[in-house]
Amino acid sequence: MTHSAAHVGRFRFSPGSDRWWWSDGMFGVHGMDPGAVVPTRPLFLSHVHADDRPRVEAALAAALTSPEPQACDYRLLDLQGAARAAVLAAAGDATSTGERSVSGFVVDLSDSLSRSIAAAVNVHLDRALQAHAAIDQAKGVVMGAYGVDSDAAFGLLRSASQDQNVRLRTLADRVLQAVIATERSSVPRAAIDLVLGSQIDGVAHDGARHAVPAAPAPPELGAGDLDHLDARGA
Repeated sequence: MTHSAAHVGRFRFSPGSDRWWWSDGMFGVHGMDPGAVVPTRPLFLSHVHADDRPRVEAALAAALTSPEPQACDYRLLDLQGAARAAVLAAAGDATSTGERSVSGFVVDLSDSLSRSIAAAVNVHLDRALQAHAAIDQAKGVVMGAYGVDSDAAFGLLRSASQDQNVRLRTLADRVLQAVIATERSSVPRAAIDLVLGSQIDGVAHDGARHAVPAAPAPPELGAGDLDHLDARGA
C-alpha cells in the first residue's frame, strides 16, 4: 500500500500488552504492507523523528490518564527515512476489565501540504505573469506616445512609479485605463502625461537622459474627459 493510497491510519493499545493494533491504513501511512511487521510502541516511536519523539510520547501518556483527547503534530519517518508531516490524535477509554486503553489515528498531511504549496506557487506565478503582461502593454503605449524605445519607455514607467510611490503594476494599469478611457487606438500624449505626470524625464536610446516635452491636451480631450480619466486612474 502506498502513501497516496492511505492518508489516515488507526491504532489501539493498552499498557498491559506489548502489541498494538494497527489498521491497514496505519501500515500504509508508514509505507508498509498490512501485516508486514508486528506493531509495537518501540516500532511506532522508531518512525517518529527524534526531535519530535518527546512530544509524541507525552501525548500518548496523557491520553492514558486525561479525560480529554490529545493531539500533536510530528514528522513521521517512512521506511526510506524520509520525513513526512503528520498529526497524531489519541484518546483514552476504559475496557470491560476497567483497564485504560488508548485508541487514535495518524493523518499523513504531506501530500495535501504539497498540493497546497503547489497551488500557492501557481497563484503567485499567474499573478506575476499577469503583472508582466500589463507592464509590457503599458510600455508599448508609452513607446508609441513618446516615440522612445523599449528601455526608455520602461525607464519612464519606473521613474513615475517611484515619484508617485505606487507599484509598477499599478501604474501600468493606470496607463492601460487611459487607453480605455480615450477609446482611441492612438492615445493622446496628454492622457499619458496625466498618468505619468507631465514634464517627465525620459531615457534616451543611448542611455542618456533627455527631457520629454509636455504636449498640450488636444481639443477633442475636454475637461470632462480628463476628470473621468483621473477618476479611473486613481
